[in-house]
Amino acid sequence: MEGGLEAARDSARVEGARRDVLPLRRVLLDVDKPIREPSLFSLIEVLGGVSGVEAVNVTVEEMDVDVMGLLVVVEGDGFSFAAVEEALDRVGAVIHSVDQIIAGDRVVEMPNTRVGRAT
Repeated sequence: MEGGLEAARDSARVEGARRDVLPLRRVLLDVDKPIREPSLFSLIEVLGGVSGVEAVNVTVEEMDVDVMGLLVVVEGDGFSFAAVEEALDRVGAVIHSVDQIIAGDRVVEMPNTRVGRAT
């Protein structure tokens, strides 16, 4: 994973000036976890223990016999995505997709309307 981070840093070079990777502020994840364990409270505790994570929101989106589908929002000040991924893996949860990433010195919210789309 460290090699990927170095590649991202290298690609951020502009006209000889180096720009560090922007600090992560929020990631929105589509996650599946086993229905029984870990509990949602345990999942929040594990994610909240990641360095730089300040808040976690877990919403149940789907349930079947064996799997619970979750929408997971992790917010903080420069946390490591790899550490979030490792924390989820330790408790048996799987990331299906990364649906939003916000990085930088502030949070940029999506506007309510999009150009070219009817509202």
